Amino acid sequence: NSLLQETVQLLTNNDSANLSSSITVNMGVSVLSVDANSYAKLITHSMQTLIANPNSDSSAIYYFDRRFTKRFNRKETLAKLLKNALKKDQIEVFYQPIFDMHTMRISSFESFFRVLLDTSLKYNTQDLITIAEEFDWVDEIDRKVAKISLSDLPKLQKHFKNPSLGISIN
Repeated sequence: NSLLQETVQLLTNNDSANLSSSITVNMGVSVLSVDANSYAKLITHSMQTLIANPNSDSSAIYYFDRRFTKRFNRKETLAKLLKNALKKDQIEVFYQPIFDMHTMRISSFESFFRVLLDTSLKYNTQDLITIAEEFDWVDEIDRKVAKISLSDLPKLQKHFKNPSLGISIN
């Protein structure tokens, strides 16, 4: 730790009076034979440590923690399951009514994306949306939700006996 702190000190030392900038060093640390059994794992663990800790205005040293691995494995598992669900069209759409307060009748519906993944991992829709954003799957999900919602709209209009019933797609 003292060697790492000295390294950070050397890297951030700004001796030149001509420089009007400052240097910040954030270091992710993993220890070979303790945290990892290969250089590839060592670098992966160091990167996970940096990703898990927010950037700050001051230099910092972050040490690998095995709990990070569980978090990243969870995300990887959910991403694989979501990708598979998208391929198999296992998207569900739920509808929430929107009421007109003047008439006290349903004026439209809001549609929401849902998917039930085959896993015991705990997750919520926001977790899946975050993963979809990271992997650029949002457009695909939007298209699927829009297609389902628009095909369900005539059924909703007929059921509620309102041909002007609208739908908002989310």
